[in-house]
Amino acid sequence: MKRHIIALTCMILITSFSAGVLTGCKPKETTPSETENTTAEETTTAEETTTSEETIVSEETTSSEETTTSETTAAPTSKPLGKVTVSNQYTHKKSKIPKITIEGVSTTAINKEILKKFKSDANDKDVIVKYSYYIGKSFVSIVIVPSWTGEETGGDAPDPVYVYNISRTTGKNMTRKQLLKTLKISDKKFNSKVKKGIKKFYKDTFGKDFLKYFKSDYNRSIKKKYLKRAIPYYNTKGKLCFYIHDIDVPIGIGAMDMTGTL
Repeated sequence: MKRHIIALTCMILITSFSAGVLTGCKPKETTPSETENTTAEETTTAEETTTSEETIVSEETTSSEETTTSETTAAPTSKPLGKVTVSNQYTHKKSKIPKITIEGVSTTAINKEILKKFKSDANDKDVIVKYSYYIGKSFVSIVIVPSWTGEETGGDAPDPVYVYNISRTTGKNMTRKQLLKTLKISDKKFNSKVKKGIKKFYKDTFGKDFLKYFKSDYNRSIKKKYLKRAIPYYNTKGKLCFYIHDIDVPIGIGAMDMTGTL
């Protein structure tokens, strides 16, 4: 009887244990699909974190590059040009020699050069040194003319002309190349304008039919060697002009200083 009871008890225990397994008492095993989902979630989180960090770095780099570019391409602050004054640095009777003063810029050298060149003429009793000027945005044009007033005039020789274009930033006399660059005029275009200016000079001086009588002289005057020597400047009215030193013209003197408007 006891053996039957014991056997029955064991059967009951085995049955209970089996039921426990079936009702989830055993730790749940992860299915393959669940494992893939978990991995995907973890990967996504990692990718999102990495992307977020890369975006921040990218923004910082871009911001830095933009700042650098902005600093590089920003237009430099231009220094205001100083006030210009033109006065007499030397006078003798009717002769006057100009002195150029530009606030904040040294003009000592150019003033000394001008005084040295024209002082002897100013002291000559038969010469009157005159000058005119125009203050432009970038440079000051000074035109100096020593006029002969003596009895011996030297035939029909016109007065010599000297032109200075003084930079308002350096206080120095500018070259033709510097002037054309400042005026934003190409060398070819300026030569073309000068050629027209020379033609106008001949027409005004010798009449509209000048080519009938002075064609060879005119053709010689518009040669490239003279065109390349032409210097631009402003007259007192602010009009662009040209100046050529010692150009051949048919006035019986061989050469002269020519000026004209453009």
